[in-house]
Amino acid sequence: MLKVNTEQETNGTLTRTIRSLNNEITKIENLPASFTSLDCNWNEITKIENLPDSLTQFSCASNQVTRIENLPDSLTELNFDENPVKNLDDVDISRLNFSLDDLSVFFTHYKAIKRIQKRIKR
Repeated sequence: MLKVNTEQETNGTLTRTIRSLNNEITKIENLPASFTSLDCNWNEITKIENLPDSLTQFSCASNQVTRIENLPDSLTELNFDENPVKNLDDVDISRLNFSLDDLSVFFTHYKAIKRIQKRIKR
């Protein structure tokens, strides 16, 4: 269960945030459509799907995520560090309005994968 809801005003814009850190959550479901930020680091989440279209910031580091599906087009910040996502092909970013390089994405070993790709292209 998501335990902490916060609202904060930044530059005249109300930001609705859900934070649930280290609560042993296993899945994310039925989120309010108006939330723009979700931080659920250090839980036991295994799959990400059907996030609200309003979401611009999403952090889900240190979980057990192996599959990510249906990311909202509105995302500008995404953090999946320390998850066992098998490879970058498992991340569906095809609907997003920017490239993977433009997105703030953090995966365990992501930089190593990018270095290997650069070497292969040479």
